[in-house]
Amino acid sequence: VGSVRGVEETGQGGIQNVRNGAIASNSILRGSDVFAAQYVFENGLALGTTVTYGSQYVQSGGSALKTILNTCGYQTIDTYGIASQTTVNQGGTLTVASNGLAVDAIVNSGGTLTAQSGAIISAVTVNNGAALNLEDVNSLLGNTRVNGATVTGGATDDLVSLTSNTTLTVGTNAAMSNLHLNCENANIRITGTANTLGTINLNNVTNMTYD
Repeated sequence: VGSVRGVEETGQGGIQNVRNGAIASNSILRGSDVFAAQYVFENGLALGTTVTYGSQYVQSGGSALKTILNTCGYQTIDTYGIASQTTVNQGGTLTVASNGLAVDAIVNSGGTLTAQSGAIISAVTVNNGAALNLEDVNSLLGNTRVNGATVTGGATDDLVSLTSNTTLTVGTNAAMSNLHLNCENANIRITGTANTLGTINLNNVTNMTYD
């Protein structure tokens, strides 16, 4: 564990609890024979946590900044939890629950971002070889860039909303399927080549461009 302030560690199973007003900085969660976990509760803050074979749970009102998810590293953003600048590497998974918020995340090759029904993701970059799984997502805020990733939706009637003045950029080799996008006052930009765009329903597209 890195520097901590007001953090409770149980010493059983490698569990760290970041409670009200506590700050955990540069914690390293690396499980082997025991389960490594960090729980960030309301008004708790985790800075620069690295997770390998472990989990970080950001509860309602908790915040995580600059988390790094490596092999079998999991970050779960609960309702009204916030994660900013998460990096998801090979074998890592970021899951955002309903009304959870993930902003400025980067998902690299072999990483996965799953946005559950009602989740909010903002200004996310999903790079080549990564996966973006969108259910009935409440909003895509900011400018979300999909660089050659695989993007899938849930049921055909699920609706992913792109908020006003948002641009969804789909880069070379992206594969998008089973998406129902509400794009009122938003932009979709298809750039590069070899994109697979199938089973996509677009509502109220203001501006769609192909480069």
